[in-house]
Amino acid sequence: MKTPEILFLCTGNSCRSILAESTLNGLAASRLHALSAGSHPTGYVHPRSLALLKREGFSTEGLHSKSWDALEAIPDIVITVCASAAGETCPAYLGPALRVHWGVEDPAKVTGSEAEIEAAFEKAYQILRYRIEALLQLPVAERLEKHPAQLRQELERIGQMEPSALSVAPFVPEPQEFHLSFRVSDLARSTNFYERFFGVAPKQRTARFSTFIVPQLRLNLVILVNDREESPDTYSLYHIGLGVADKAAVIEAYHRAKDAGAEIVKPPRTTWAGTPLHELWLRDPTGYLLEIYARLTPEELAQKPADGAAQYLVSGTEA
Repeated sequence: MKTPEILFLCTGNSCRSILAESTLNGLAASRLHALSAGSHPTGYVHPRSLALLKREGFSTEGLHSKSWDALEAIPDIVITVCASAAGETCPAYLGPALRVHWGVEDPAKVTGSEAEIEAAFEKAYQILRYRIEALLQLPVAERLEKHPAQLRQELERIGQMEPSALSVAPFVPEPQEFHLSFRVSDLARSTNFYERFFGVAPKQRTARFSTFIVPQLRLNLVILVNDREESPDTYSLYHIGLGVADKAAVIEAYHRAKDAGAEIVKPPRTTWAGTPLHELWLRDPTGYLLEIYARLTPEELAQKPADGAAQYLVSGTEA
């Protein structure tokens, strides 16, 4: 089945459509392909858009402002992201493509303080990402082939969605790193455990603490000797979660953890309770719980059993 191609259209092709293009391509894992264009392209990509995408870990390679009438082929889906309600003219794309509208205010037109302008770009990005994540829950290729009218309705519904907390100002603007520290019952064993868990050696290791810097997670983790009289309370830290690419990665993590002698709390399984996930649960030497998980693809979501029972991924681990 052909990979569906989605064109994001706006006026200048310097902010919103660029943000949507890079975000979808970064999240879709080749299941969909996005590109962008504008009715009156500015000829440049806004520096704030590029900085935001880099901050979020998305590629900016090859991004450039271009006209929609210069496209070489007709895409399968066209999503306009201009804010027509604010008087902005959306490009009238002609052709057989399925077309829907996801209106987003243009952050490039916002004036005010540096913080206010930056917040406008962040808001536009969060709206687009929220909708793109909802889009990725749909079997787009199948709907395009068999039920295009239904797909249009679903995409139009998504175009009305916005994160509920966008109006709430964060305590910390533009956080750069996540720090976590906790006490452990055996520093040496725990240091060895987390070295295997994250796949990085401790940056600093002393008789009192070990520090791990995990760049791909922007994580700074410190584990400390428990010098208190009471035993560590493993209920005070609910768990640490580590997201991976797919079901195969969860299964691979299980075999590696098992070979390393780690305690397996729940073997790899697909669970439908709450957020559907492929998941594996471990316990560290102190007793803290760790979850390794992967989100389900739309195709996997469609395979949910009628009774919603968990499905174990490795034979012999069901008991």
